[in-house]
Amino acid sequence: MNLPATLTADSGAWQRPGRLVDLGLGGACVALSEAVAPGTPIVLVIDAPHLWEPLEIPGVVAWDRAEPSASHS
Repeated sequence: MNLPATLTADSGAWQRPGRLVDLGLGGACVALSEAVAPGTPIVLVIDAPHLWEPLEIPGVVAWDRAEPSASHS
């Protein structure tokens, strides 16, 4: 899966554009350029190509994993 998505603070204080990588009954994996702390209430907004309106899913960040930096040889 590779869809445009936006993570928005539940309070509306900030937004982070990203890409939806995986979505299932247990949660979602969203690739972002900035970290979001676990426990943060959010709304995941997914821009699916076949929907009239973006899909908005409320939730809470369960974990954050920064991508390892590329090593140069």
